[in-house]
Amino acid sequence: MPSGQRPRRWDRRSWVPLTPSGLALYDCGRHASQALLYGGHDPGVCALYQFAANQWLLGYPDRSLTSVRDAQRLAAQLNHPLTTTNALFFAAWVHFQRGDHEAAARITRQVVEIGGSHGFTNWLDATLVLREATAEEPVNAQVLATLGRQLAQYRGGSAWRHVFSLCLFAELCLAGGCLEEGETALASIGGTDRWAFWAPEIRRIEGELNLVHGRPAEAGERFRVAIQLARERAEKSLELRATTCLARLLDGQGRRDEARAELAEIYGWFTEGFDTRDLQEARVLLDKLS
Repeated sequence: MPSGQRPRRWDRRSWVPLTPSGLALYDCGRHASQALLYGGHDPGVCALYQFAANQWLLGYPDRSLTSVRDAQRLAAQLNHPLTTTNALFFAAWVHFQRGDHEAAARITRQVVEIGGSHGFTNWLDATLVLREATAEEPVNAQVLATLGRQLAQYRGGSAWRHVFSLCLFAELCLAGGCLEEGETALASIGGTDRWAFWAPEIRRIEGELNLVHGRPAEAGERFRVAIQLARERAEKSLELRATTCLARLLDGQGRRDEARAELAEIYGWFTEGFDTRDLQEARVLLDKLS
């Protein structure tokens, strides 16, 4: 597929948030000893942490936390290093998405410790960025320059993790005032990767960068593209993030009624996770708009 060309639209009917089909086929007694047949890790734990990631994307942050904890418990029972490392990374990822940076930082340190002791380098790009994103001290230009070089050096085997890493790095650059570095990171995501995992976040962060540059029209366009992409995939958590950004922009332009209507619709869809960062920020903004 040519670089930048949009692939076939996703079919939201294929997203089933309630039942991890792979787990229904898993038998610990039969499959735990066959990890080498499944990419070197346990398929049951894999089904659970992948399920957790999908639940968060689909707008079920509390169920996501339950599933990833189930993955950690099963991994601890099996005591298989690669399986444990995988489960811990997804646990850190889920906690980070929920806004619990303290838990994400603690688990990320475990990923680095266990993965490093066994030579698992394919997780380094994502864990390096998570470690900086959850640090107590804000990042500076020197830290970001080092992190950028490390990302280039330690690109993992998974495209989705690297895209996530680049997006989070771009957000750190945005917070640290290194806008050019953030834009370069996002621009390096090309081809089908721009339409695959984390595609709505790529556009949302591009919108935030445009906003800092004083280009509100371009920012609004990117936020709306992010919202549309998230809707097509039924990724309610990412739709909420992009809509919150758009609502802030509209409010700043004096379009308060429009901002409230946009945000109230997606916020009203959620039935759980009201203690998470994204939903709390949306609630505060809605209260202000009201």
